[in-house]
Amino acid sequence: MESLCLDLYANVETCDGLGDVLDSEAATQVQRLSISAPPVVTSQLVADLARSPRALASLQLNLSAARYEPSPVGEDEAARLCQALPELRALTLVGRELFEDLPHPTLERLCVWGYDAIIGLGQWTELPCVRDLDLALLSGSTGERFAGPDPSRARLAELLRMDGLPGLRRLDLSHNAAGCVAGTIYLGGKRSEALVEQILDTPILGRLDELVLPPPSGDVVDRLLASPQLAQVGRVQIPFAFFGIDQARLESTPVNLEVGLVYPHRPRVEVHGREVMSVEFGGSEIWIAVSQVAELMEARYASFAPEARATLDEIIYRFDELAYYDDEGGPTYMDIAYSSFDATFERLCAGVDLEETRVGGLLEHLAKHRGTADTVRLKKVWGW
Repeated sequence: MESLCLDLYANVETCDGLGDVLDSEAATQVQRLSISAPPVVTSQLVADLARSPRALASLQLNLSAARYEPSPVGEDEAARLCQALPELRALTLVGRELFEDLPHPTLERLCVWGYDAIIGLGQWTELPCVRDLDLALLSGSTGERFAGPDPSRARLAELLRMDGLPGLRRLDLSHNAAGCVAGTIYLGGKRSEALVEQILDTPILGRLDELVLPPPSGDVVDRLLASPQLAQVGRVQIPFAFFGIDQARLESTPVNLEVGLVYPHRPRVEVHGREVMSVEFGGSEIWIAVSQVAELMEARYASFAPEARATLDEIIYRFDELAYYDDEGGPTYMDIAYSSFDATFERLCAGVDLEETRVGGLLEHLAKHRGTADTVRLKKVWGW
């Protein structure tokens, strides 16, 4: 058995019996182990893992929760865990205040989702062989509310110094994009822009072979493309972006920047829930949430052929330009060929469970009126 995945019941306060499972002959020989559990059992879980040597090369601990009481694993317990995992090369931690320190002499890849998951990270924690760090702040994902400034922003400066990580060559910050982690409240949005601004001023750029950034807003793109600091990095990636990046501008920049998909719409987390697309044809009017359209696009857009993307881009661009009312108080609208709209939305929703959704109802009506309507009229409505 090469891998083992354990998902513990989220309401448990102890993990009795887990130690016996982990100490079984099969479990001690697995190379990849993933455990999801409530943070209240972190100390017991670490003690069970550290009880005997293991051949693990990869360990993932998802210890996040909507509410938590900080009780980080102490330095002695963490040291015993590291000693029990001499072959560990990849570690993923998801949660808040899990470890005070976690020094491992041979760890090469570290994924930390939680700005204080390892309290000493970027300060006193020594990880000499880590070359690849995936860092997501996850601020606000535990139901916390801040009386003052978001504490992750002050912590970010310490993290970006990367003290204790002399071998770091790849830094992935892309998971700080708005809404990319379920359940987060403050993750992304304005912070993504602040994070990009802050990374441009850190001396760590001179050490990196590769930097992966969250999608920036249009006004940050100018700083990215003109940054002499960013030009020091061998390769800068932005996996996806939301409009505002002109591919032609990339050709003249000194930054070795690669941009993946460029969506033609706003991120769905920035679309207000009451923004509605009114679709009229064949004497019928159907309302669908703009946020639902954006969500479908983020799920399906990558699978579209270039021609299909261009058609969808045109629909979204033109719709975004609509006002709720024109100067004379009447609603504005756009007309689009029925066949083009029908084919685009059918492709957009392919493979998606649309039962009991308004988009599902739209597809049913489109199918009924094929051959009887030539035009679809779209209006922007403030509804629900």
